[in-house]
Amino acid sequence: FDDSWKIQEDPDGYIVQTGNRSWPVFDLASLFFLDLRRFFEQGNLECKKSVFSYPKAMKPKTLERFKQAVVEAGFLDAMFVTEEFSAAKAFQTLKNKKGRLLIIDIGGGFSQASLFDTSRAEPELIAFKTLEFGGEDLDRRITDRILEEISEAWQEDAKLQKFLCRQILAESKKIKAALSHRGSVDLHFSKKEGDKQFVRALSRFELIEWTEDLIQPLEKMW
Repeated sequence: FDDSWKIQEDPDGYIVQTGNRSWPVFDLASLFFLDLRRFFEQGNLECKKSVFSYPKAMKPKTLERFKQAVVEAGFLDAMFVTEEFSAAKAFQTLKNKKGRLLIIDIGGGFSQASLFDTSRAEPELIAFKTLEFGGEDLDRRITDRILEEISEAWQEDAKLQKFLCRQILAESKKIKAALSHRGSVDLHFSKKEGDKQFVRALSRFELIEWTEDLIQPLEKMW
């Protein structure tokens, strides 16, 4: 989607609007699932059974519309499970290990911890807990710390540079992804006018230091 696409709330859900045309969100979801099914058919891949996972916090009405979108796309023999159960089942199948398994799902605004017993044929949920912490909190912390360093380097309040703030916030997601498997990542930001530059390498250790106080409550969830 670009800026011409608008998502508006509707009594029956959400409406996606662009120009003079609009579609219910779940009609678009049905088209996406239909395209997915066609992908299997074009590759001569038979899809007898399918499993779709959804967030545990999804509202019942939304879940029903989600299921309807899947069926409308032609996935008739579909199984619906929570994302946590899906992860536990995958771990149980691939690792062939039995015991207790803790799965932590860090979302955009919330994090969820689920404790499963994988000693049975199907994983059993023993306990579940939610914390008001997510990836957006990390993005804001990364953005604030970088803006502080730029302000000191340029001798001016970088937070007043709206273009720069948006640029750093967008890059923060890439920074997290890069440092999940690398030791460091190069940062390069500039003013909109291009008359000032900020360049430096950020290490994974520094990122941990920046966000340690945010992560600690997550570690103590259990």
